[in-house]
Amino acid sequence: MNAVKIGFFIVLIPMLLIGCTTNETKLLASHEVAMKQKPYTVESYLRDEMLIVGLGDSLTEGVGDKEERGYIDRVKEKFEKEGHSDIELANYAVEGDKTTNMMKRLKEEETKKKIEDADMIFITIGANDIMYVFKKNVFQLDYEKFMEDQSSYKKRLNQILSYIRDVNSNAFIVFLSLYNPFSYLVSDIPEIELIMSDYNQLSKQVVSNYNPIYFVSIDDIFNFEPTLLSDDLFHPNEEGYSNMADRILDTIHFNDGGE
Repeated sequence: MNAVKIGFFIVLIPMLLIGCTTNETKLLASHEVAMKQKPYTVESYLRDEMLIVGLGDSLTEGVGDKEERGYIDRVKEKFEKEGHSDIELANYAVEGDKTTNMMKRLKEEETKKKIEDADMIFITIGANDIMYVFKKNVFQLDYEKFMEDQSSYKKRLNQILSYIRDVNSNAFIVFLSLYNPFSYLVSDIPEIELIMSDYNQLSKQVVSNYNPIYFVSIDDIFNFEPTLLSDDLFHPNEEGYSNMADRILDTIHFNDGGE
């Protein structure tokens, strides 16, 4: 990575720290729509009485949404409009969490009990892991630093999903991809997209081993679309989260053979 690019990242650091507070941010990407058709369908997991659990970082928490709903409450509302009338939502996602934080939270008594009882589980994680590598190596930053972290990230993600499956082998999991909120600012720095794409591909590979599960790509929603970001220019705003909810429902119905 040349000096110009390094200079850009050094300038970007204060923006990241201001915009993310405790969450080390959302650097994300990948341009796939969804996993292929499965031998199972989400519809068979939807019922009138059901429990939806949210896990992970600020994206599932809903940071940036002035209505404080995020994508997960909007998905719940859409399910209710489809006739699933008695849905409980328990959201344990926390702004700033990395995979290491998430693993600890999963073992908390209340969270573990809700996972055990869950019918559906929604997860976003990984952005703050990437940001940790970035901040730790900002003055000696190159692509290899992220490559070195990926094997550890893969191990941690496997531990998370394995634990969830040990607690609840039947819940349907929806795992959302990373996205890159800086695409409209740094389109001339391909390394960012490459890093995000690598992590997304790795996550998708790991996720495929923990069925029933869907990997939902959201990166293309935010490409060059700053109008979908909140005032911090990192997290989605109300429209951004609404588009995420639409993508989730579109993916579910596509994989279920719907229109």
